[in-house]
Amino acid sequence: TEDLPVLKRDYQAQGLQSDIACHEKLLRDEPEQVFFMRYLASLYKLAGRFADARTVLEDCIRVQPDLAHTHNDLAVILANEGELEQAITHVRRALELDPEQPAGHYNLANAYRERKQWKEAIRHYERAIALQPAFVEAHINLSITFRDIGRRDRTIQHFRQALSIDPDDAWTHFNLGKAIQAAGRPREALGHLAWPTTPEKDPRDQESIARHM
Repeated sequence: TEDLPVLKRDYQAQGLQSDIACHEKLLRDEPEQVFFMRYLASLYKLAGRFADARTVLEDCIRVQPDLAHTHNDLAVILANEGELEQAITHVRRALELDPEQPAGHYNLANAYRERKQWKEAIRHYERAIALQPAFVEAHINLSITFRDIGRRDRTIQHFRQALSIDPDDAWTHFNLGKAIQAAGRPREALGHLAWPTTPEKDPRDQESIARHM
């Protein structure tokens, strides 16, 4: 018999392709139905078809230009393609439409961090956290930003806050341990550096993190 996880993956893949085909047909029948556009774009992203997702989101903005989440979703794809200027334009538009959107501030901070605009990156990570205190990715990326500019105290502070939200994350434990070690406290660092991990997720293989919402 076939391995169960393989069968499950095959089923999921077939189900995804079927869902994509269904919504492509729905969109052909109603080409300006925004709900179908947004849902199809999310399916394309799940399938790794980012160019198709981008095209659909651009069409969605043409039809209905004032949806903050659509601008934010497009910004994520553009940033991952290295088109930071366009990504920043769209995420700024998303924040104009919805200034209280944590993901928008987070994605804008990620773009600024990639351009080494540290002050702006920090400001938007902090705004994302103020709006959503348990936003673990924002705490992690803010920690890395402070690490990159030599602020060990703030690096340690936000890695600790990330662990208060997700206490078993080996990557965060390892990087907190490295920060504490760099601050000259090797005994305190040891427990974090020795935190159990698995071969599939070894934190020592990762130098940084760039999670987009």
